[in-house]
Amino acid sequence: MEIIKIDNIAAGNWHRDCELISLVYQLPDFQFEFKKDSDSKKWKVLFENPVAYKVTSEEFIGVGVLAKLPDDGSFFEVKDSEWVNEITDGDQSLKLKHFIFCFYEEIVEVLAEDLNFEDLF
Repeated sequence: MEIIKIDNIAAGNWHRDCELISLVYQLPDFQFEFKKDSDSKKWKVLFENPVAYKVTSEEFIGVGVLAKLPDDGSFFEVKDSEWVNEITDGDQSLKLKHFIFCFYEEIVEVLAEDLNFEDLF
């Protein structure tokens, strides 16, 4: 397992730099909006072919894969994820990625093929 920081303009600089505003899961779509505290910009994240998600309280940052997150950054991708392997049962034809988003109060994990960030203003 390898954890890679998603390093783009939307991502926060530290784990609690972003505040989750809304989360919408209405098949086949999954998306959420957040505000980045360090510059007050709002963003939307849209996922391509999402299959699963989980929301955890920020207090559980020290448990499981979350305990291995780098200190800097707020958005991550987990390569060779146990969760992906469990869901796909090792089927390599399924191109799922495991994303982790650290917000001020929540941690959101998503399994999807990919993601896109949209600037809200």
